[in-house]
Amino acid sequence: MDNITLKKSYNKPIGAKTPGFSSYDNIFKDFQSSLDSKKNHSKHDKNHRLKYPNPEKPKGQLVQGSLFLNPVKEVSQAVKTFSNAVRGRGDDYSLGKLNDAAIFLGAASIATMLASAQKSAHGKSMEFIGAATFLGAMTIWPRLIIGKPLEAITGVDIGLEYKTADGKQKPFFRDPQYIPWDLMDKKTMEKAGKKLNVPENIEDREEEIKKRMTKVATGANTWWMLSAGFSTPFLSSLAADKLRNPVEKIIDNTRVEIAKAKLEAAGIETDSRNPFVKIGASLINTFSKIFKDPGKRKLSRLLETAGSEKINDFLIERFRDSDICEPLLRRVETIIEDGTKGGKLTEKAKKSIEKVYDDAGQIVKVERTWKNYFNATLKQRWGNDRKRFIQKLLGTLGFKGEELDRLASSRNSISISDLIAEKIKEIHSGGTSSETAREIERLAEKPLRNVKQSNTLLLGRFAGGFGRIFSSNTFAQEAGQIFSMLKGKAKDKSASIETSLKISHLLKHGKEEVDEIARLVRRLDDNDVWNRLTKMEDLAEIIKDLKKMFGSKSPAIRKVVDFLKMDDLEKNRSSSRLIRWLGETPVNMLQNAAKDKKSYSNWFKKVGIKGFGLLLLTTSATLGLITLNASRNNKVKGN
Repeated sequence: MDNITLKKSYNKPIGAKTPGFSSYDNIFKDFQSSLDSKKNHSKHDKNHRLKYPNPEKPKGQLVQGSLFLNPVKEVSQAVKTFSNAVRGRGDDYSLGKLNDAAIFLGAASIATMLASAQKSAHGKSMEFIGAATFLGAMTIWPRLIIGKPLEAITGVDIGLEYKTADGKQKPFFRDPQYIPWDLMDKKTMEKAGKKLNVPENIEDREEEIKKRMTKVATGANTWWMLSAGFSTPFLSSLAADKLRNPVEKIIDNTRVEIAKAKLEAAGIETDSRNPFVKIGASLINTFSKIFKDPGKRKLSRLLETAGSEKINDFLIERFRDSDICEPLLRRVETIIEDGTKGGKLTEKAKKSIEKVYDDAGQIVKVERTWKNYFNATLKQRWGNDRKRFIQKLLGTLGFKGEELDRLASSRNSISISDLIAEKIKEIHSGGTSSETAREIERLAEKPLRNVKQSNTLLLGRFAGGFGRIFSSNTFAQEAGQIFSMLKGKAKDKSASIETSLKISHLLKHGKEEVDEIARLVRRLDDNDVWNRLTKMEDLAEIIKDLKKMFGSKSPAIRKVVDFLKMDDLEKNRSSSRLIRWLGETPVNMLQNAAKDKKSYSNWFKKVGIKGFGLLLLTTSATLGLITLNASRNNKVKGN
């Protein structure tokens, strides 16, 4: 029915039947029926959705797991989780993460305790390096050594993680009973399916891919747990060993820069380009003004109340390690004798004692900074330079295998010098003596350059600033004597280092007999100085022999000649100093290096080759079996 029909019915004669009202009634009935139908359909849809819910769009997202965790983030999260746990809040995952924080704190605590027992800065640092490599190995082993090869073979990334709707980041394959497959894109899954040999024409291919990927991840995680007890100590020790030399260099450089900052603070220019040296010097001077010498306050109290005996005891305790102690005590004794009236010190005497105390303190401060720089450069840095030099020297001379074992195990200097002489003879016969000599000189360049830089400050700059620093000091003369002895000490050490490093000239004597070369390699010892040299009457012959031992331009020659011209009393006083001038012999250097290398070689064979190598082979075989098991098609049915 429509409006046209109604319009036509109005034109009919009166009394005729009209269907108009009946038509309207039908329209309303149809409309009501339509509403009821929609209402029933809506109710049916609602019941259908409740009974058969459609999957919602995943709210999480996949993220690539980081190889190393952010310590600040992890610690803050651990504190928050622990706080919630105390209040009775938290879930299994967040509470389980506290285990990681406990391991970190435990490793740091153990490292701190072990470092407190170490005396050297390098030893203390390596304890913390060991803890860091231990924690790093726990991540590197599963992520890199197990995970990356497995991902390349199977397409399954066991390091994959996902972030939940509430921001928590969890491992994707951690729980085989619940894996959020909805977050993984089809491309990644298809790539894994091809590598895992999943046929294209099978029913529920996607489910089969998921099943195989789960097999791979479960197997890899199982092997990770089984092998962690072996892999962590192996990886940790190998990594710490590789970091040993870089750590030594960092510590050496840091120690030297700190020593320079202290020299700058004491008034000695170092010309350092490192801005931290200037900053450090400023901080040292600032703190020295803020934190006054507590000894000065104690001295002031003693001058008011105590007698000369207690004052002397205090000064001895304060300055006992310096040569300025005796001159200071004598000066204070004179002041007390001349400035005591009525059993008490005059104000002038008190001020005089405080003045000489300050002057002595200035000398001690500068002396301490000088010794600090001397120890940092000509002792500690030289010790590490020496170790690296002689290890490389062994390789340059070609000592390896059986020859290295013989060199390390020989028990007397004669047999060792014979081995070195035979090697020099072999190098000369092979026609490579010139190249080898140049390589040895190249190896010695850096240590010699470091010694030269040290002497620039210890002998040059320091002497230039000496008069300015102590111009108004009461003990200027005594200070001059003290630092004259210190400079002599630096000269002796420098001469010893230079003589020890300059050995390339020995290769020039390869034509001579082995016994003669061995004698030159042994150089001089106490017995040679007192017997063989002193019995030689021809000085020209002695000098000629010394040039063959030490090289024609070696400062050791002049030292020996000066020693031979001394009387017996002087020789007794100077003999030990002469041996220091002559430096370390090639015999001692090379045998020590051979022992260290052999010891390291034995350790590396056990840990690196046998231990870790066997673990890698086992891991490779295990990963192969995991891949083979996941790639089998014998139970897969096609369409």
